[in-house]
Amino acid sequence: MRRIAVNSIKGDIVINEPAWIKLSGDFVSAYGVLREEMPMTEWLGGELVLQYTSHNQLIAIRNGRHIIE
Repeated sequence: MRRIAVNSIKGDIVINEPAWIKLSGDFVSAYGVLREEMPMTEWLGGELVLQYTSHNQLIAIRNGRHIIE
Protein backbone atom coordinates (compact mmCIF):
# COMPACT_ATOMS: atom_id res chain seq x y z
CA MET A 1 0.00 0.00 0.00
CA ARG A 2 1.28 3.45 -0.94
CA ARG A 3 -0.65 6.67 -0.33
CA ILE A 4 0.16 9.76 -2.40
CA ALA A 5 -1.09 13.35 -2.14
CA VAL A 6 -1.18 15.83 -5.04
CA ASN A 7 -2.51 19.31 -5.84
CA SER A 8 -5.22 18.00 -8.19
CA ILE A 9 -6.45 14.98 -10.13
CA LYS A 10 -7.51 15.01 -13.79
CA GLY A 11 -8.59 12.36 -16.32
CA ASP A 12 -11.47 9.92 -15.76
CA ILE A 13 -11.72 11.17 -12.16
CA VAL A 14 -11.50 14.93 -11.53
CA ILE A 15 -10.71 16.57 -8.19
CA ASN A 16 -9.77 20.24 -8.55
CA GLU A 17 -8.30 20.59 -5.07
CA PRO A 18 -5.66 18.78 -3.02
CA ALA A 19 -6.35 15.04 -3.19
CA TRP A 20 -4.93 11.66 -2.20
CA ILE A 21 -4.83 8.22 -3.79
CA LYS A 22 -4.05 4.79 -2.36
CA LEU A 23 -2.12 2.40 -4.59
CA SER A 24 -2.34 -1.35 -4.19
CA GLY A 25 0.15 -2.89 -6.59
CA ASP A 26 -0.27 -1.25 -10.00
CA PHE A 27 -3.78 0.06 -9.39
CA VAL A 28 -5.60 2.80 -7.48
CA SER A 29 -7.72 1.21 -4.76
CA ALA A 30 -9.06 4.44 -3.17
CA TYR A 31 -8.96 8.21 -3.64
CA GLY A 32 -10.46 11.35 -2.14
CA VAL A 33 -10.16 15.01 -1.27
CA LEU A 34 -7.31 15.80 1.10
CA ARG A 35 -9.09 17.46 4.04
CA GLU A 36 -6.35 17.07 6.66
CA GLU A 37 -2.83 15.74 7.00
CA MET A 38 -2.79 11.96 6.64
CA PRO A 39 -0.08 9.78 8.21
CA MET A 40 2.13 7.72 5.89
CA THR A 41 1.26 9.89 2.87
CA GLU A 42 3.88 10.85 0.30
CA TRP A 43 3.41 14.40 -1.06
CA LEU A 44 4.24 14.54 -4.77
CA GLY A 45 2.45 17.78 -5.56
CA GLY A 46 1.46 18.76 -9.07
CA GLU A 47 -1.22 17.06 -11.12
CA LEU A 48 -2.04 13.38 -11.32
CA VAL A 49 -4.09 11.68 -14.05
CA LEU A 50 -6.39 8.80 -13.09
CA GLN A 51 -7.40 6.62 -16.00
CA TYR A 52 -9.46 3.45 -16.36
CA THR A 53 -7.82 0.57 -18.24
CA SER A 54 -9.64 -1.63 -20.75
CA HIS A 55 -10.25 -4.03 -17.83
CA ASN A 56 -11.96 -1.23 -15.84
CA GLN A 57 -9.09 -0.90 -13.35
CA LEU A 58 -7.97 2.57 -12.27
CA ILE A 59 -4.32 3.55 -12.80
CA ALA A 60 -2.38 6.68 -11.81
CA ILE A 61 -0.18 8.57 -14.27
CA ARG A 62 2.23 11.40 -13.43
CA ASN A 63 4.42 13.15 -16.00
CA GLY A 64 3.44 10.48 -18.55
CA ARG A 65 4.58 7.58 -16.35
CA HIS A 66 2.44 4.93 -14.67
CA ILE A 67 2.86 5.16 -10.88
CA ILE A 68 2.98 1.86 -9.00
CA GLU A 69 3.22 0.87 -5.35
